[in-house]
Amino acid sequence: MALTASDVMQREVRSVAPSMPLAELERVLIRSRISGVPVVEAGRVVGLVSRSDLVRKLVLERGFAEELAEVYDPQDPDESVTPEEMERIEDAIAARWQDATVADAMIRDFVAVGPDEPVDKLARVLVERGIHRVIVLEDERLAGIVSSLDLVRLVAEGRSG
Repeated sequence: MALTASDVMQREVRSVAPSMPLAELERVLIRSRISGVPVVEAGRVVGLVSRSDLVRKLVLERGFAEELAEVYDPQDPDESVTPEEMERIEDAIAARWQDATVADAMIRDFVAVGPDEPVDKLARVLVERGIHRVIVLEDERLAGIVSSLDLVRLVAEGRSG
């Protein structure tokens, strides 16, 4: 009998709200010793967010700041932006990051499967999509999560086939 998502999924899944500040999300990930969580709003999974999504968001914000710095060079004598204006721009960028929430960084196009999905198909999806976790939904509600580590654990325990 082939193993299914239900056989290997983590059933006690930490989830977060889309309105959670990113700084708080980072604390949750560290304290829970996990690298990603489902994003749930009004009982429905609306996204997935991971540490790599946080890094991607930070890189985008830094890139935005660097582009502004190149456009508004206060060292350029012909530049019309004053140092005070540049400081306001820098403060606005810092505020954007400080005010960012999970909704700003989460992936909305996540992979969800049912509890009866065969494990070999899950493994193929992880490899083909280059992802580390899939959400398991039952009746459109979060039932669990299967990560690449869960599948590695199966192999290590000799239960992979």
